[in-house]
Amino acid sequence: HEYVLRHLSKVAELLVGLGLMVGWFLLMQVVILSVAVHNKVDLDAHSASMSAEDAKKSKAPEGSIPHHAPGHQPPAVHPMVLKAKCYGGLFAHIAGFASIQYLVTVQHAANLHASLMVVAVIPLAMLWFWLLLSTFQKLRHDFIHADGECSG
Repeated sequence: HEYVLRHLSKVAELLVGLGLMVGWFLLMQVVILSVAVHNKVDLDAHSASMSAEDAKKSKAPEGSIPHHAPGHQPPAVHPMVLKAKCYGGLFAHIAGFASIQYLVTVQHAANLHASLMVVAVIPLAMLWFWLLLSTFQKLRHDFIHADGECSG
């Protein structure tokens, strides 16, 4: 990353960093969506096969801290949930690191080296992430409701 970027202009460096950050966020959304779409049939079958007794066992009493006594098995976690947490977490970390790198690039490009100016990137980051996350939330909502089958 550093080897490639050091030969670019500041504007090109900012654009590459922005592209990497948005690209990783987008890829994270695609991976999570892909896991959900490819495992939907399995999840429906898993839910249907779960007996009332299994459902009762898997639900902790309201207000209690879930725990499992010795000799009792914890409720089964669907493979889709495990895959979404695994791959979603992996891509979320990569997107987060790309975001950190981009914000460092913004600081350097703007010559924000004075200690008071270093914190100027914080409101910029907050605004940027609010816009980014709001946009992806709307895209997810639109995609989920595109077929008209889902209400809510």
